Amino acid sequence: MRQQLNLGIDGMHCAACSARVEKALSSLKGVISASVNLGLEEASLEYDDRYLKVEDVVKTIESLGYSVRESIILTEDEQIQKVQIARKNMIQMWIIAIIVMAIMVIMMASHEMPSWHKAANWIIFSLTILGMCFPARKVYISAFKAISTGGTNMDVLIAIGTIASLLVVPLSLIVNGIRADDFSGIAAMILAFHLTGRYLETKARGQASSAIRKLINLGAKTALVLIDDEENLVRTGSSLLKNFGYSAFGFSDPEKALSLFREKPFFFDAVISDYTMPRYTGFDLAEIIRNIRPEIPFILCSGYIDTDVETKMKALKIKTPLSLWK
Repeated sequence: MRQQLNLGIDGMHCAACSARVEKALSSLKGVISASVNLGLEEASLEYDDRYLKVEDVVKTIESLGYSVRESIILTEDEQIQKVQIARKNMIQMWIIAIIVMAIMVIMMASHEMPSWHKAANWIIFSLTILGMCFPARKVYISAFKAISTGGTNMDVLIAIGTIASLLVVPLSLIVNGIRADDFSGIAAMILAFHLTGRYLETKARGQASSAIRKLINLGAKTALVLIDDEENLVRTGSSLLKNFGYSAFGFSDPEKALSLFREKPFFFDAVISDYTMPRYTGFDLAEIIRNIRPEIPFILCSGYIDTDVETKMKALKIKTPLSLWK
């Protein structure tokens, strides 16, 4: 019998991660269709339960080095906790990196003290190892899991680069011509920037999730029209709205959305539209739709909304704007 399954996945950080999971799920016997959304950290698949069990899907995801969480959508408290952990790791790694950079500056200013250089390189080596084992340990765990399953991801590149630069220190003792001074501090700085990116990524996802939850509270509880010229955002938004029990009709082509709305103007309870699109703006759509059905709620979404836009929205009686970055 055909079944629908949605699972939350932790540990995906790049498009390569989501592509690996999607490919693995699609190859399972009994899977009719599978898609993995990196932004929502979620896998959706349609399958035949005569050939495939949920346990098999979970084992497949975990065998790739990722974990399956119990709740599909993270609660606000869980998202805040993730941001706090990412921030803590970033700060700890930057403290180590700043100390390493300070030592490197002193080394550059003391060319005539080779004995101090050797000691300084080993101090840098020890501090970097400390950073790898604590604030950045998940980077290496993720890289090891990816390599052990025959895959690659962003963490693999970071791990290779940092380990290679760190090994210069012990290699300089046995190989002539290698200068530890040239590379010993690079690993700590790479990790500091990498964990900064991780923190910003986690924070941005949390802000987006919070904005979407507010958007859902503004909308109706039955049928929604979602319009955005970017197909990825349409798929993401439709998937999330359906998870909350809405009947969502997503369109990347405003003409098709208008055509359906003209056919069934009283079937829908609200319209959600992007502000900027190639052929129409959100205001254009609002005017057309309101001419057909004046009382329907219209919600405008944008990454940035200024005072001029807010003035126009008040004139058209459009719902309060949502900016993902406010």
